[in-house]
Amino acid sequence: MNFKSEEILFKSVERITEITSQQDLNKEDVCIYTIAVLKVIRHLKHQQDYHSLPYWLEKLDPMLLSDEQGEYRGRTKQSDREYYFEVASRAYYKCQDYERCADVTKAALDSVENFVGKSETYHKWRLGKSLSETNRPFEALEYLTEIADIAGDWFIYNE
Repeated sequence: MNFKSEEILFKSVERITEITSQQDLNKEDVCIYTIAVLKVIRHLKHQQDYHSLPYWLEKLDPMLLSDEQGEYRGRTKQSDREYYFEVASRAYYKCQDYERCADVTKAALDSVENFVGKSETYHKWRLGKSLSETNRPFEALEYLTEIADIAGDWFIYNE
């Protein structure tokens, strides 16, 4: 996407967030506010622009996002809520906002029942690392030990 169309995207979505509000997608079928903000979030994630993501992530209440997983080409697709938490956890971790990362990741682990793929493992890893960075080693060790038991050496050496 070129700069001019990216600029138009951001301005358009900013305007949408000024004139409407987020609806509960577990009760409503469609919410233009949510669709628009998620479009920006997906774009920024694709660009790996983690420092711009927190501004847009804070425009959404993850508990109002759909928790229904979908199917795409025979594979299970993350719910909007799980996707939000995945992006938020990664963005706050990459921005070294470890307190916020820990809060968001705990919320993900508490509110998402079934994670797609290895998403839960990555959440626990970021939570353990964030707790370690915020000087809570005993809490961190609990999550990191669990990951070592579940994922094994391949994960620990990779990360």
